[in-house]
Amino acid sequence: MPTKANNGPIEYESYQPEIDEYNTALDNLNKKTDENGNVSYGYTDTTPKPTDEGLGKKPTFADNYQDMIGNQLNSILNREKFSYNPAGDQMYQMYADKYKREGKAAMQDTMGAAAGLTGGYGNSYAATAGSQAYNQSLERMNDMLPQLQQAAYQRYQDETANQYNQMGLLENLSSTDWDRYRDNMSDYWTNYGNLWDQYYNDRNYGLNQWNATNNYLTGRLGYWTDNDNASYNRGYNLLNAQQ
Repeated sequence: MPTKANNGPIEYESYQPEIDEYNTALDNLNKKTDENGNVSYGYTDTTPKPTDEGLGKKPTFADNYQDMIGNQLNSILNREKFSYNPAGDQMYQMYADKYKREGKAAMQDTMGAAAGLTGGYGNSYAATAGSQAYNQSLERMNDMLPQLQQAAYQRYQDETANQYNQMGLLENLSSTDWDRYRDNMSDYWTNYGNLWDQYYNDRNYGLNQWNATNNYLTGRLGYWTDNDNASYNRGYNLLNAQQ
C-alpha cells in the first residue's frame, strides 16, 4: 500500500515499503555467505553430485582359467607322437599270456597224444608235434598285433581329443566369466549415466526454480519502483503547477 512521503517540498504517495520488501527478498535469494564469511551473489548449486558409494564398486576382471588353459595347450603341443611298443601295451600282454597258456596246453595235449601212439614213451615226433602246436598258438598272438596297434592308436586319438575337449571347456568357462564381467561393466556404466542424468535434472530443476523466482521478484521490484517514480513525478509536476 502506498504511504505519504515528503521529498523536500514534494509530497507523493511512496511505494518504498514494497520496494524494500522485494529488495530484501532478492537479497535473501541471491546473497550467500559461506562458512568462512565470504559473500557471493547469484545461484548456488546445492545439488549433491553422485559419489563412489552411490555408484558402487567398479567391476574388475581376473581370468581364473588362463593358467589352466596355458598348461593344457602346452600339454597338447608337447604331446609325444604316437608309437607302438607291444611290451608297453597291457592288451598285448593280456593276449600274450592267453596264447602262451593255450600254446602250452596244446603242446601238452599234442605230446600226450603222440606218446599214446608209442606206448606212453616220448619220442622226437611227439616233441616236434608239441612244439608245432605251441608255435601255432604264438603265431595267432602275432596275428593280433595289427589289431592291437590300431586299438592303441585309437586310444591315443581319443586321449588327444579329450585334451582338446578339456581345453575347450576351460575356454568356455573363461569366456563365460568375461561375458559376465562385461555385463557387470555395462550395468555399472548404465547406473553411472543414470545417476549423473538425475543429478543434471535435479540441478536444472533447481536452477529453473531459482530463475523463475528471481525473475518474479525482479519484475515485482521493477513494478513498484516504476509506481514510486511515477508517483514522485506526479508530485513534482503538481508542485510546479502550483508555483
